[in-house]
Amino acid sequence: MLYKNKVNKKDIISIKQFTFVFEKTNDDNKMFKYYIEDIILKLLNIETIMK
Repeated sequence: MLYKNKVNKKDIISIKQFTFVFEKTNDDNKMFKYYIEDIILKLLNIETIMK
């Protein structure tokens, strides 16, 4: 990525920033809820491991 954007060690500030993309989601979607719950569970497990 650094080479692609022609950034050297001294000029790291010139890296292009990512463009945020926002999309509306349907919170009532069963698959959406399933994956959100899965992500939360995984994050909680990581927190437990880190303690």
